[in-house]
Amino acid sequence: MIALVLAMVWNRRGQALVIALLSLFGVTAAVAAPAYLRAADRAVAVGQVETSVPAERAIELRTQRLDHRQDQPGAEPRDVDLSSAGTGEALTALPGFEYVYSAEYATVGLEPENTNRTRFVHRQNVCAHLTMTAGRCAYASGDVVLGAETGRRLGVQPGDTVSLAFALRPLGDPEYYAAGKPKQFLVAGLYRATDPADVFWGEHNYFGADSGNRPGEPAFVTAASLTTMDHGAMETGVDGYAGPGALAVDRLPALRGDLDQLQAAVSDIGTGVEFRSGLSGLLTRIDEGRRAAHRIVPVLAVALVLLACLTIFLAVGYGTEGRRPELAVVALRGARWGQRWWLATGENIIAILAGAVAGCVAGQLLVNVFTAWRFPGVGADAGLSSLRWAPVAAAAALLTALLAERRQIATPVAELLR
Repeated sequence: MIALVLAMVWNRRGQALVIALLSLFGVTAAVAAPAYLRAADRAVAVGQVETSVPAERAIELRTQRLDHRQDQPGAEPRDVDLSSAGTGEALTALPGFEYVYSAEYATVGLEPENTNRTRFVHRQNVCAHLTMTAGRCAYASGDVVLGAETGRRLGVQPGDTVSLAFALRPLGDPEYYAAGKPKQFLVAGLYRATDPADVFWGEHNYFGADSGNRPGEPAFVTAASLTTMDHGAMETGVDGYAGPGALAVDRLPALRGDLDQLQAAVSDIGTGVEFRSGLSGLLTRIDEGRRAAHRIVPVLAVALVLLACLTIFLAVGYGTEGRRPELAVVALRGARWGQRWWLATGENIIAILAGAVAGCVAGQLLVNVFTAWRFPGVGADAGLSSLRWAPVAAAAALLTALLAERRQIATPVAELLR
């Protein structure tokens, strides 16, 4: 029986090809829609991330460490230490993010007037983001690197020594006053920021315009230099910024949950830590863009599948109408009901299934080509999930073909022969 149906397909291969192409059209639409939505989700996420400002791809934790010089030995700390293992692990739980600890306070001794202070800053991995114009970066306790413009303005070169002291400025006073013992530092080198707009720098505005009509150029030192110097209160912080793939579309739901947990952890610590981030706004814009695509594309796909089914109904109906004498002979020879259905519908079923298989491949390839042209560098991220509606479209095409043939198969033999 199967060989007979295949022979019928071959003898009417033109008609079978038309039915297969119509089936391919419908299944292609059913496969291309989820595949395109997948690519569109990735494109929306990548586009929003690329156009976002650094603050929207980062989190910031800030706290003010108190002056501990007068504390009694063994006294409980009255503030939060972001550099401690327990606190740091609790607040740096976002997967895929890179974290940078920083601390700073004001110093005097470098500038000729005490109306201008020098920002005395330790920042993890800072040397990887500085271009040394002279000398080397700060690697040892007692090293300091200064900005190239600061070195030129003050006549300081690598190898010189400078004396710096922790400073405070009383409220309403224009000058800073030394509030700690001075410490000698070796000027290891002069630098310029490789990329002042890099997300690594956070929102500290290290290189913005400073007081006294000076360019912002902090004095960068090691952690040992910062802590061993006689100092009082200082500002500390942890900046987290998204690493490669951290804002990929698949990670966004988990990232939103992790962000909520982080905010709850900060609230549990108390008022000593300030949390700032524009990440929630970025995630909201990505979700809005994805929702817009998910409202439009399925409607178009359903319309195309229905159009393909309507065309299949007409094509199969007219083809079956032309086979009335053939169907009459099959019925006249006493073929059983199942055999009549199989001989009447078999060639259309085979054509539809062949077109459906080809449509599964064509739908994904079509999206791959379109994505490579429209969203270069994003990729279609092909997967079996794109095929989830293909069986529905194929079943709709088969049901349509059976409905189109039902009338002729149910017609009595005498009527078919007339």
